[in-house]
Amino acid sequence: AALGATLVVVLIFCFSGSIAWSLAGSGTGLTPRARSLIAGPCSLRQGRPFVLQTLTAARADGDAVATKTVIVISDSTGQTAAALTERILVQFENSDVVPEVTIVPQVTNVERLSDVIREAASLGEDVLVMATLVDSNVAQWAKMMCADSNLRYVDVMTPLIDEFSNFLEESALGLPGGNAGISQRKVSKMVNREFFGMVEAVKFGQRHVAGLNPQDWRDADLVLVGPSRVGKGPVAHYLAQRGVKVASLNTSPEDPLPTQLDQIGKDQVVLCVVDEERLVELRLSRVNEAKQRNMPMLLEPGYATLERVRQDLEFVSLLHQSHPDWNEPTDLGYMGVEEAASVLFRRVVAARKKSS
Repeated sequence: AALGATLVVVLIFCFSGSIAWSLAGSGTGLTPRARSLIAGPCSLRQGRPFVLQTLTAARADGDAVATKTVIVISDSTGQTAAALTERILVQFENSDVVPEVTIVPQVTNVERLSDVIREAASLGEDVLVMATLVDSNVAQWAKMMCADSNLRYVDVMTPLIDEFSNFLEESALGLPGGNAGISQRKVSKMVNREFFGMVEAVKFGQRHVAGLNPQDWRDADLVLVGPSRVGKGPVAHYLAQRGVKVASLNTSPEDPLPTQLDQIGKDQVVLCVVDEERLVELRLSRVNEAKQRNMPMLLEPGYATLERVRQDLEFVSLLHQSHPDWNEPTDLGYMGVEEAASVLFRRVVAARKKSS
């Protein structure tokens, strides 16, 4: 008879038939009930893999439950792999399929990896290999070996590490687990610093939109300068999410420029433009939206005409000519918001490194 619908996950890897590690951190951390569910041996070298026991190991009608095999490869203690596997499997607690799960820790070289993949391939077709390897070389070998053995393969860490590497603009150390030498306190400080930096940047952007409070522009990482509707707002907001303080200024031949624009660094100024036809479309869309809200008076006459758009774009060109030390105008029309923000973010990072 079924013992219940709750899924209890206990992931264990054993050496020489004895318990070396468990989800609770050690064998003594397991409840008596959980310990009674442990079956072994679980070493791949000693025979069949350890079978993950659960409270749904049998159905009420007595029929056997179909099983599949999951091999989780870790280059450290396996704690990250186990915690992640537990979170995943709990999403399938109502499934009739009870997977056999083996956590394989300390896979730090190709020789050890080769042994694991070879024995995993001998278990049959319904095998999924999941890796939490931080060494990109070993992870790449795991991918190739699984492909050669026709094994399903999931690389958990590489996409995450690549994203963080691009975001932080630094190469990952590739050190497993605690070997990286970074303390929990340091991680906490890093996260808090990034979070509060983002909050401060968002507030800064809100206070310095459309030319407001130009006296604070010296504190800005960037000042986006360009005609209305070229896309400064979305880019500024996206950059703020990455902790970049951005002010913006709408330019027009009829409006005088704030004197503060000549008092900030050349790397802070970003001239923003788009193709004139695209800008006409954007402004027509805004005009239609204003009419639907019964607020057409907020826009100047001729705001969306081709002639007016050309004048505004020519003004930006003249502005750059009078400030040849500024960077070339950035065309936001050929890039998505994320791409444009990434380009400008790299510029900010380079400027920060230069000044430090």
